[in-house]
This record gives sequence, structure tokens and C-alpha cells, in this order.
Amino acid sequence: MDVAELLSRIAADGDYNPFSLKDFGPAEIAEVRAALSSSALREAALAVLATLREPFDPALLPAEKPLPFSECEFWYALPTGDRAAALDAFGFSSPVPVTMRMGRLAWRFEGTRWWSDHGRCSVVYVSPVLDGWTLVFGEPSVDRHAVGTLPPGEDDPYGVKQMAADEAARRAVRRERCASLSRRLGAAHLYLKSYGDSTTSWFIAEHGELIRWYDLMVPEQQIGPPHPGEAGFRLPHEPDPWPEDSFNDILSNHVGREAAVRFHDRYRRLQAEYNVPDSGNANDVASALSVLPRDLGPGTEVQGLGVLARTGCPG
Repeated sequence: MDVAELLSRIAADGDYNPFSLKDFGPAEIAEVRAALSSSALREAALAVLATLREPFDPALLPAEKPLPFSECEFWYALPTGDRAAALDAFGFSSPVPVTMRMGRLAWRFEGTRWWSDHGRCSVVYVSPVLDGWTLVFGEPSVDRHAVGTLPPGEDDPYGVKQMAADEAARRAVRRERCASLSRRLGAAHLYLKSYGDSTTSWFIAEHGELIRWYDLMVPEQQIGPPHPGEAGFRLPHEPDPWPEDSFNDILSNHVGREAAVRFHDRYRRLQAEYNVPDSGNANDVASALSVLPRDLGPGTEVQGLGVLARTGCPG
């Protein structure tokens, strides 16, 4: 493995595979530590050390530069600058100061740990204060591993019903988590937007009460009236008002980019004809109400540094 090339890509926000860090041993770690002497590669080297939970000197941390979290699918948004209170409210411990580049690599690597039962739930990244909001990438272990209960004797040979029950249990735990956080911090939001499918959800709690919850998978269970943060969008489960066969000619006669362009043009024309807005998702709501991770950048006001913290999960 070319360690120098990987560090250069991390430093330049280029295309790199965090999964490659799985195979780092003493020789690779030694190369990473040697790169600490390079001003151009120092932050990338620190990012690798923090991700692999190797010790480093906090005095080497550079000034913070806000960076977009383009791959983010799940995060909490808390309107507070009191990081100690936020960590305590979640039950997180052992915070280690890091920059956003370091936190982003650690978060991405946690998501690649498919061989572990605790990928994305043993270590979390808690951001600095960003335009007045603290973002939490990850969740407490009890939330991640909530287990649903099936009725005694329920026939479930393939485990499908248990999977659905577990997901329902996680939804319930997350609703209570947001309400609990808002009792301590005034408000708490949780956003979920999958980039692998259309799954999306958002939770909005204020002063101990969940005032709005929407989940595309169970829209009939939504809590609270539409929030002002949803203004200008349709809810994702609401059907398009035009005929189902409106795109059949495109899908049957065109492929690739030509089909995509024609589909997009036809969709926009039908929207105008039927006077319907775009379908919204958690990203749209977060952008309207708090801070959208993928939009972070030079224009974002930053206070302090973020931290990597431990949950109750091993790993």
C-alpha cells in the first residue's frame, strides 16, 4: 500500500477508500508518523492516527477548516455550544479533540467496519459549533442495538418479522432520545437520508416533546402536523398526480444518459403542468431548520474543535 499517496488524497479531499486502513500494521503506522513532519500531510496523518485510535500530540492539530460531509446519512443536530452537556446527554465518554478532516475520516472508516457488530456505534464524531449547531455523527449503543419483541410463538422462519420489529424498536428509542435531548438542550433534531435507496426520516423535538416525526417507511405513523421546515415540498410518500404510464415511451426506447435527460425534462414539464412541488427529504428539512452536513464549507461559522468520543459499544 502506498501510504504517501493515501495521505495525499486525504489531504486534498480526493477520492480514497477508508477501508484500506483496515490492513495498516506497524510499518504503515510508522510511515504515517513520519509524515507528521510534513506541513502538507500532517493533518491527513493525524486523521489516520485518530481513526485507528493511535495516540498523537494534540498540539499538532491545525486550525479548523469546515468541510462538507457529503456521504452523511444519519446525524443529530443540537442547538448548543455546550459540548460537555451534549456528550453527557448521550452518555459518550473519552473525548479526543480532532479537526473535521480527522472526524470525517474516522466516521467514514467506522462505516466500513462490516466485520464488526459495532461499526458506526463504538466511536462517534461530535462536531465543533457550526453556525450555532453541534452535529453528532453516530448514536448511543442502546439505540443502535434496540431489539423488538415478537408475540410468543410467532412463526418467523426467515427472520423478516424480527427485522421489522427491531426497526420499529429503533424508531421508538430514537423518538425518546430526541425528546430526552430536548429536555436538556432545548431542542434536538435527528435526520436520516439514505443514498442507497429512498429511505428518509426526520425527528424534531422541543422542550421535552417530539413535535414532528416523519418516516417514509411508515408514513401512516407520523407524529405532529407538517413542520414549517417542510414548506415548499411534498412528503416523500405522496404519489405523483400524473398517469403511471407518463414515462413508458422514454423507458422503453432510450437508455443511459439520453434516457436520464429525457426523464428529467419530462418530469419537470409534468410538475409545471400539474403544479406540484418537488418531493422533500431529510436533507431539505435540515437545510431549512439547522445545518446540512454536505453544505458545510468556507462560509460556515466555526467555534472550537470537534471530538471523537466513545459509546458503550466495544471496538
